[in-house]
Amino acid sequence: MRADADASGADGPERPGFAGTRPDLEDSVAIRRPARPALLFSRYRQLEPHLGIIEPTPLANRLMVSVELHARGPTDMFRDGVHLLRPVVRPGSLGLFDLRASWAADVQDPFDNVNLFLPATALDEFAAEQGTALSGLNYRVEAPYVPM
Repeated sequence: MRADADASGADGPERPGFAGTRPDLEDSVAIRRPARPALLFSRYRQLEPHLGIIEPTPLANRLMVSVELHARGPTDMFRDGVHLLRPVVRPGSLGLFDLRASWAADVQDPFDNVNLFLPATALDEFAAEQGTALSGLNYRVEAPYVPM
């Protein structure tokens, strides 16, 4: 991991965004921005199956955008202790996690992903720059999608 990762504002340079049982951190890069929180990119790779429960993430005023690099099966996840089933993911699948909630997962399949940690205000700031607002957009996962 690169030494500049500690500027992320995430949860420490060694395992940003995670606590306890953790996947292998391949690399982490922080992009510093004047008078704004740093952006942090991290790549996590777990080659062995059955990692087990990844303990709840520490709360942070950040969003995590996760890009999956390899396919994997469904994953039991928990947001603030409430069970959610993340469906099968394919290479290129995206996940958006609000780290103001506590996330945990029971990871059974190997995986490889790149995560971008953004300040929680980043989407609203981007929308404002475009002359619009996202304040009414609900992107919390509440239940599985059921096609009409």
